[in-house]
This record gives sequence, C-alpha cells and structure tokens, in this order.
Amino acid sequence: MNFSPGQKVTFLEENGRGTIVKVLNNHSYLVEDENGLDRVFYGDELMDAQSGERGIGSAKKTKNSIKGKAAKVSVDKPMPSIPFRVKNGVAELDLHMENLRDSDTLPAGISFIEFQLSAAKELIQYCTQHKIAKLILIHGKGQGILRNELKKTLTALSNVEFWDAQGKQHQFGAFEVRLRGLYS
Repeated sequence: MNFSPGQKVTFLEENGRGTIVKVLNNHSYLVEDENGLDRVFYGDELMDAQSGERGIGSAKKTKNSIKGKAAKVSVDKPMPSIPFRVKNGVAELDLHMENLRDSDTLPAGISFIEFQLSAAKELIQYCTQHKIAKLILIHGKGQGILRNELKKTLTALSNVEFWDAQGKQHQFGAFEVRLRGLYS
C-alpha cells in the first residue's frame, strides 16, 4: 500500500501513531507523530490505521532513532545526519546547513528549512526518550528566517518551553529549550 498526505498510520516497529505529512522518495514518508514531531519512515514500517494494510517499503530496514552521544540518523533514511553533542547534561545542535550535511544536496522534496526543522525535532525526540531535559538549538543570527520558523515549530510543541539562549557564546543566535516534565 502507498500512503497519501493526511492518512492516519500506526507504527509497526514501535508503539505509536501518526499522520502522513509528505511522500518523500523510495517509498519513504514524512510522518507527524502523536507528539507533533516529524519523523521519516519507510512504508514497510507503517500500517494504515483504518484498514490494517501494511505499506510498501524498501529492502533496506533501518531504525528511526538516534543512537549515541555524537549520534546520526541512519544514512539509509532520507533525513539529515544530526551531529549533536551532549555536555554536562545539555544537548546542543548547530542548525547551520554546513554542520548538518557533508554536501549541498538534500533528499528529494525537502527544503533547507524543512531539513533543519526536522533535525531540531529529531533531537527533541531523542532528548525526550533519553530524559535529557535541556537543549540548545543554534539557529544563528542571519536574516532571522530559520529563527522565526524554529520559533513557530517550538511553539506548536506542547512538551517544550524555550527562550533566547543567554551567554557570550550564543548572543541571541540560539534557543534554550527545556522539556516539560523532565526539568526539576
């Protein structure tokens, strides 16, 4: 089965549900999960929530998660590599494109901003799963386009609170994010 935007799906390799946001390529889909996070799945990792019919996927099976402290999303997924660090219990991700990608090419059907926002959401998901309550998302100063889009994205997530990161090293070029329910 091929999925379409707006279609409700269930995850086969983990508990959860979501809605297809966009069809990417090679039978892969951008799915908004129950927490409002955009994640990428192959069709064979999904099942139609109403009919129970499985999706058509790729021969390569991959896990949709981040592993380790200097983690990367599986290279088989049409998602960004996410080189972040965790220091003193704080996760930090620089969203400048040169830090997210080794090349200037992107997966088909995804813009730079979508790519950067997906990386931010993936880190938030990782931090939620691994009980890391505080993270820094570096958006830079520039023209404010990424900052504004990131602000909209963070505002839409119910499990976060955020503000401009203070301190000499960020100087309003980053957001400090705290995950509700994890911070004491």
